[in-house]
Amino acid sequence: MQTIKAYVHLAYGFDAQKWNQDWKDGKKIGLNEEFPYGYHHAAVFGARVIYSTDRRENAPQKLLRYALRLLCGFDLVHAWRNRQKIHAADIVWTHTESQSLAVLCVMRLFKAATKPKIIAQSVWLYDEWPRLNPVKKLIYRRLLRSADILSVLSPLNQERASQLFPQQRVELVKFGIKADFEPLPKSPLTGRAVRVLSLGNDRHRDWDTLIDATRNQPGTEVKLATASLTRLNNASNITIVHAQTHDELLALFDWADLVVVTLKPNLHASGITVIEEAVVLGVPVICTRVGGLEAYFRGDEVFYVEGGDPAQLRRAIQLLTRDEAGRQALRAKARQRLYADDLTSTGYARRHVELSKQLLGLAPPEAERPKTRQINAF
Repeated sequence: MQTIKAYVHLAYGFDAQKWNQDWKDGKKIGLNEEFPYGYHHAAVFGARVIYSTDRRENAPQKLLRYALRLLCGFDLVHAWRNRQKIHAADIVWTHTESQSLAVLCVMRLFKAATKPKIIAQSVWLYDEWPRLNPVKKLIYRRLLRSADILSVLSPLNQERASQLFPQQRVELVKFGIKADFEPLPKSPLTGRAVRVLSLGNDRHRDWDTLIDATRNQPGTEVKLATASLTRLNNASNITIVHAQTHDELLALFDWADLVVVTLKPNLHASGITVIEEAVVLGVPVICTRVGGLEAYFRGDEVFYVEGGDPAQLRRAIQLLTRDEAGRQALRAKARQRLYADDLTSTGYARRHVELSKQLLGLAPPEAERPKTRQINAF
């Protein structure tokens, strides 16, 4: 099997060595891999992964980088500092549009004898596209047209990208997380309040609907793990909490009977990381039906509700509170879907390798996919 050289360009501050040390120290909150987003698992499928490196900065250098980032909308300086790694790779993978645009700009400005293939991933760009000014739209179009593949995490983003770039190849690459955790045991709800947990800081979280649905509801205790809210008025049963370590986050999932993810309309599968974390840990999920999330989990695996409807959300919480068998079924079916569709960080890396080998004219991996692990069916 021929090994390909894959360079992963991440945002400044996501240096792989620092990430790894923070992971060892328990400072990476969530079901995180030992290196960023698990791209290193691509080695199993025939890719040698090299991550972008953060360069130490003095105050003027940092100011210059920030100023150019504000002007361009992407971090050109960080990509330029990693240009040798970019040019030495067979394939470049990027994690968001900020890194995609930066790499593509460096490739245009600093020509090299060899040009790697580029899989340019975008997350929020297509949600923001209507609000971009004409100059940025023109620049971004020219840059993104030079990518070999435009990748996205949601079928709604895929549809929008295909409309904006009809000549480009646009691929849905489903996101996955570290999934080698056993589900947390859950006790019956008899004689106590249902414990509802909601987490996240994404710009498309709909906290108002969740708060309206649960405020002062008898038999319902709610924790909101977010930095987006600072205080609540007249909500004695709702608490804002902050998980500072990985163990503190696991304790919140252990506490919860239900995870609720309320969302505003979006194209990029907002909330998928929290949903996958809840599924891995065996907590049933109620979620707003937006963002293309049904491409990941079906209606009998995650309990979907319509957006902006506190009354419907309240009924869903009450229904699952009374239905022990229903909660168990959601937990089991969602976990089965996650492993069957390989919605793991290993699967995420594998999907990148498969696309890369197609671009490079190499045979895609066949028997290299790891066997589906045994699933605890509760």
